[in-house]
This record gives sequence, structure tokens and C-alpha cells, in this order.
Amino acid sequence: IMVMRGGRKVVCGTSEGVLLVYNWGEWDGASDCFPGHPSSVETLLKLDESTLLTGSSDGLIRVVGIMPNKLYGLVGDHDNFPVELMRWSHDKSLVASISHDNL
Repeated sequence: IMVMRGGRKVVCGTSEGVLLVYNWGEWDGASDCFPGHPSSVETLLKLDESTLLTGSSDGLIRVVGIMPNKLYGLVGDHDNFPVELMRWSHDKSLVASISHDNL
């Protein structure tokens, strides 16, 4: 779960590979959805208020835009092992990702 767009939007990954976008405070249904991941979305990491990284069970780390919804590309690969978690370094110069591989 990631809060985006100045606190107005909440993005959630799903087991179906869809990102669900909710308006803050309106939890009864998603206001938008962004399909495109072939496998479940396991983790999210915010780059800025409209861009995030997604880590998927297919082992790929993608750069995704939210509102407008756009897949910008791939920035990481864990060789088909699921991406379990991503975090920034203390100074936000590096992103670390955790998987089941030996990298």
C-alpha cells in the first residue's frame, strides 16, 4: 500500500497483478485500476507523488506512473524469483530489493 498524489490517492497491489487506486477516505471501491503485471504485485516503493516502483512475483521491478497510468519500463530483475520487499537507502541514492535468489 502506498499513499500518492499528495495524500489524495492510495495504491494497492493485488494477487492478480492489478494496481488498485483509491481516493483517500473512499474505501468502498477503487476509483481506478491499472492492469499490466502478469503476476501478483508484492511490494511498492514511491519515487515521487506520481511514480512508483512495483516488485512482482515474476521477479521484475517496474517503474509505473499513477494518474496518468503508464508503465515506463523495467529497472530490476530477480530471475523469476518473487520480489518480496524494496526500500530506499538512508540518503535515497539506492534502492534495495529482497528476493529468494542468491544475488
